Amino acid sequence: MPRTSCYGHVLVVGLGIFMLAGQGVASGASPKVTKQEKGGNLLENPGFEQYFDNWEVLFGNIGISQGQNGSLGALFLVDTVSGQNYWAQLAQVEQSIIAGDPVYASGYIKTAFPPVATATAGLMVQFLDANDNVIGQSVNSGTIGGQTDWRYLDLVSSAAPWGTVKARLSIFLWAAQDDQASLTGNMYADNFTLVEEVRPLLTGKILRNKGFENGLHEWTDEFGYPVFLSTDIVHSGTYAAGKQVKSIPGVDYYSHIYQTLTKPLFTSSNPKFSGYIKTDFLPCTPKVGNCSGVAGLSVEFLDENGTVLEERKAEVFGQTDWTQYTVDLIPTPAGTNGYRLNAFIYGPQGSPDVDRNAYYDDMTLK
Repeated sequence: MPRTSCYGHVLVVGLGIFMLAGQGVASGASPKVTKQEKGGNLLENPGFEQYFDNWEVLFGNIGISQGQNGSLGALFLVDTVSGQNYWAQLAQVEQSIIAGDPVYASGYIKTAFPPVATATAGLMVQFLDANDNVIGQSVNSGTIGGQTDWRYLDLVSSAAPWGTVKARLSIFLWAAQDDQASLTGNMYADNFTLVEEVRPLLTGKILRNKGFENGLHEWTDEFGYPVFLSTDIVHSGTYAAGKQVKSIPGVDYYSHIYQTLTKPLFTSSNPKFSGYIKTDFLPCTPKVGNCSGVAGLSVEFLDENGTVLEERKAEVFGQTDWTQYTVDLIPTPAGTNGYRLNAFIYGPQGSPDVDRNAYYDDMTLK
């Protein structure tokens, strides 16, 4: 794959054209059209058919390559940046956003990295005032990474903050400092939309990367020490996820990975969240009360604001081989709008299971 070492420049791959960010192609100026003519899409050149007209490379190494449907699309490359994580950002600013209006954005992204690579990609909307200062909180889509074919990503903001006059849609790629695996892959982007209206999110309906064969992508790692990818202890396939009990002075230890789904698509009238867990905690007998470390699965039932209505758990104690554990989602609490599906580990202060592990694999939601 051709590359350019000019950080912040763009390369048109396979077309014999090299151009700096912000330059157009001789015949490439896209005509201005009204919102009605664009079907409500506020973006100009949303599919890169006019190369980078109307787009700006803010950071990173970004070029033009084949897009989603065989036409043109954006290509993101990962470079080594000494002393810092890698960040690439391609953006377009819409000049006429009204404060208080809702905003919905979407687009297609494909990643072609090894599953172990840290590189992750997604969408972001930032609201700007008249002086181009960012105001309020950025709104992000979910992220993807590893080997992921063209995926539709979207985000929604219920109201642009007070003082908003513009909105900046960004496509981004992040990779950890000195991650050699990320240097071997690419990310592709195409067909973006920005509209000033509420639309229902189409993503977050399916439990993804259930067996961790795409590394740890799709799972959010929260609290405690980082999740790790296991290759020697697995239930099936090449990878499993692992968590370890650690000691943090003055507090009990808790850590989890999770996916949050909004109104997911169930294949059963009696849906369940299941997965296989293996632990190497010290042997114990729960009924005797001599267990310390705990692993398990849990489901948090969320209302439309993300508030937890109820939590249900399936807990694992002591030393166990691979065993399937299940959490029932029926009956569903009134007002449930979404679910946070967790794989967790816990150890009380002074736990004898410090530095011992739990492994998770082959999750299902059906």
